Amino acid sequence: MTTLSFFDIDETVFNTFAKVIVKDKDGKKVKELTNQDFNKYKLKPGEKYEFDQFTNAKLFRDTSKVIDSVMKKVKEEYKNKDTIIFFLTARPDFDSNSMFKDTFRAQGLRVNDKRIRFELAGNLAKGTIPQKKEYIINKQIDRLGPG
Repeated sequence: MTTLSFFDIDETVFNTFAKVIVKDKDGKKVKELTNQDFNKYKLKPGEKYEFDQFTNAKLFRDTSKVIDSVMKKVKEEYKNKDTIIFFLTARPDFDSNSMFKDTFRAQGLRVNDKRIRFELAGNLAKGTIPQKKEYIINKQIDRLGPG
């Protein structure tokens, strides 16, 4: 029987440091928001969000800090040959998939193994981030999980 293990990337497998930029109507940076700040921030009239840092693979690779206890759990799960590991993120595609995956390679993970998969919820068009992640998880359970 196949076991599916899902791990969120940001603030679960890695502490990450990308910021959401708030810009005014003229495109001038007003402020930078952490994930926590973004969840509470209300745009003022004329402001908009810019998420460019969340697609920057070099920033991800160079600044992410592994959460050792979770990475240990990932590796324990991976030892089971019947387990497929899914890494979830709210992010869309990175500007360099290979550089993004270098962060995982540096932890000793064989990212091109068919049992390690990446699901980027930011690529889905509809829904909130939790809804997108739920959709991905259910899709994979329906596809690969026990019938």
